[in-house]
Amino acid sequence: MGIVPLLLKPLHLLHNRNDPSIPFAQAQEFAAALVRMHHPYDLATYSIFSHVQVQSNLSLVQVLGDGPKLLGVLTSILLVGS
Repeated sequence: MGIVPLLLKPLHLLHNRNDPSIPFAQAQEFAAALVRMHHPYDLATYSIFSHVQVQSNLSLVQVLGDGPKLLGVLTSILLVGS
């Protein structure tokens, strides 16, 4: 009831498995630390990004592979009260 403390809100970790700037292992380590802290989180992995930008010249198969997952994460983040 009322305002939910920020610490109880799940963290959404979004990561490209082939990120040239930040190794995917760092996202996994972050997720493991959250588990140890009993903090809720969601780790979603993608292949359509190049670090923080959507790659160009993607095939329809690539976009359709990650698109629904990305839409689901964005919906849960943007919904009021999520």
